[in-house]
Amino acid sequence: MNNVFLASYKCYSPAFHAQDKSGVNKGNKIIMPTSALTELGRLQISYPMTFMIQNPAISMKTYCGVLEFSAEEGVCHIPIWMMENLCLNDGDDIVIRNIGLNKGTFIEVRPHKTAFIKLNNGDPKAILEEELTNYATLNKGETINIQYAGVDYKIDVLQCKPND
Repeated sequence: MNNVFLASYKCYSPAFHAQDKSGVNKGNKIIMPTSALTELGRLQISYPMTFMIQNPAISMKTYCGVLEFSAEEGVCHIPIWMMENLCLNDGDDIVIRNIGLNKGTFIEVRPHKTAFIKLNNGDPKAILEEELTNYATLNKGETINIQYAGVDYKIDVLQCKPND
């Protein structure tokens, strides 16, 4: 990849978006400003667009996709659970960079609570598969959030193939 998108934004939860964007908390897709789409188009960034988000204050990072380009200029809205994982508060600075990732072929996960395993008559696989469509990327060592029937379930990503 020759063209690099690199930008700094103020990070806010979806609650700060002008429209109701609470659904952003279901997955790891972010809302970026329109100017980001313009720049990504100019750079001819390939699809699917995936990004690395970094908290520059403590060098923590994670990966995500983009849901839409409707945030205010200079602002990026990311899911609350991602903000927690990156130790971010509303108004903190983040750095976003495009990155090419390999398509995953295998994941191993572990829920924090056994209640998740009991969902769907003891067969949570269908629920997990459906909820994972909200995620652009999964990263080994990360804890993701799955919402089902109004309940949040924390899930550890133990292994990803072909890459972490």
